Amino acid sequence: MKAIKQPVKMTYQTPSRIAAVLSLLCGMAHAQQDSVIYQNMRVFEIRDGKKTDAYFVKNQKTFTTEKRIIREINFDDSTRHTLNYTFYFYRDQKLFTEEVHGSNDSILYINRHTYNSRGLEAQTERLEWVRGKMKPVARTVFLYDKNGLKTAMKESGRKKKPFRVTSYSYSEGKLSREVSTA
Repeated sequence: MKAIKQPVKMTYQTPSRIAAVLSLLCGMAHAQQDSVIYQNMRVFEIRDGKKTDAYFVKNQKTFTTEKRIIREINFDDSTRHTLNYTFYFYRDQKLFTEEVHGSNDSILYINRHTYNSRGLEAQTERLEWVRGKMKPVARTVFLYDKNGLKTAMKESGRKKKPFRVTSYSYSEGKLSREVSTA
């Protein structure tokens, strides 16, 4: 059985219809551009003690319009190439993970954040590649008083025994003392 080719019906689009589609596409591109905010950290060249117009971008951050960071790129000072970049992911309006990638696009490590029932950050865990799998290599635990003020931060490595504890004291609701013990 032979396939029979059907003639293709060509339709002529009116100029106003084409203009409407182009206008819609331009509006979408403009809306996309307005949905993020870029922040560049520039390093200017200094000659004879004066700032010149020559600069390079050392760091670029991308924020949502709600000022929530979603990406950060760090550049090497000497080569000006990408050193590493981080993607920030959120769950229930709170930072959930930070994925840090190297210049070759491979994941270097992940910082995972968990929160207590009051919505305060309870723990940060760093995951790195260990024998081909992402495994916890460091942990920071945060403790709070009944008013939600941070009273302690305990940092530990793979052995889970804290290697540094930082205590916080407050006076009239303001941080008055911070003491770290290693």
